[in-house]
Amino acid sequence: MDGGSTVYIIEAIALVVLIFVTIFGFVLPDRREKKRQQEALEKIKVGDSVVTVGGITGKVIQIHEETVVIVPESCESRLEIAKWGLDYKKEAPAPRAARK
Repeated sequence: MDGGSTVYIIEAIALVVLIFVTIFGFVLPDRREKKRQQEALEKIKVGDSVVTVGGITGKVIQIHEETVVIVPESCESRLEIAKWGLDYKKEAPAPRAARK
């Protein structure tokens, strides 16, 4: 092997390593996070407080196959939102003693 072909082999190995770092560093964690979020949204039940992707907070009053009806905290109107439009379920704040 001459010096030129060695450079190409090293560059090919570096490219393969870069591809693996991209896959394991960015793609797989993103998939895990999406799966975790989907599982959390499937567990939403009537009475839960949720936040939409638009930042609206409200309480779930009805659940349909593709949508959820919420009552925003700031008013008494009802909003029917697609399930994919929910960002996360609001958790109750921890007791004061547990925060310290």
